[in-house]
Amino acid sequence: MSERDGSTPGEVATALNVTTPTVVETADRMTAAGLLIRRRDDRDNRLVRLRLTDAGRALPEPVESERQLIEERVTADLTETERESLLKALAKIHRAASGLLNGPIGKGDSAIT
Repeated sequence: MSERDGSTPGEVATALNVTTPTVVETADRMTAAGLLIRRRDDRDNRLVRLRLTDAGRALPEPVESERQLIEERVTADLTETERESLLKALAKIHRAASGLLNGPIGKGDSAIT
C-alpha cells in the first residue's frame, strides 16, 4: 500500500489484480486499526483517496521482514537451484492468473506462455 499511497480504491484494485470491494473491505479494517485514512480528492469530490497514517507507513518494514523469514523457513530444504525454479514457476502462475483476471479465456486459448 505504501507505494500506492493517495490512490483510489479502484486504482489499488487494478494494481493488485483484486476487486474494488476487496480493497474497500481491507481499507475498512486498516482504517479501524488506525493505519489508513480516507480523504476526498481535491479536484473531484466524488473520488476517495486512501492515505496511510504514520503507523501505516511504519508497517511495511516489519511485514516484509516477516515475509522473508517465512519464505526462508518454507524453502529451507530446497537447494538454491530448486528455489530459483520455484520462484520462476510461481511467477509464471502469477502472470497466468493475472491474465485470467483481464478477461475470459476461450476454448483452446492458454493463459500460460
